[in-house]
Amino acid sequence: MAGRGAEHVVAAIGPTTLEQSIKATAIEGQITTIGWLPTDVSTINYAALNMSLTKLRVIFAGSRAQFSAMNRAITQNQLKPVIGRIFPFEEAKTAYRYYEEAQPFGKVIIRGL
Repeated sequence: MAGRGAEHVVAAIGPTTLEQSIKATAIEGQITTIGWLPTDVSTINYAALNMSLTKLRVIFAGSRAQFSAMNRAITQNQLKPVIGRIFPFEEAKTAYRYYEEAQPFGKVIIRGL
């Protein structure tokens, strides 16, 4: 990346972390936040966000009770994920390209070291 910044930042948002994530993201990169942006504190530098062409995406993860209920349902129904393709860690860029271009059915896995 040679100082370009991260292509994709995944952030658990707090009042000051979004600003740091914007600064750490490459031009035309993406920030995915888990949870929601705080409404009582506004420290977002909108000029920096706009100039970087960064995409901001929010994912709501649900409550702990919902997480527990989901895991019980998975166990009781013996649900298994559909795996489309597995890539070794060294081919992570190829895996991301495959995911974006092929629109696979099933999970695309990047196996760790």
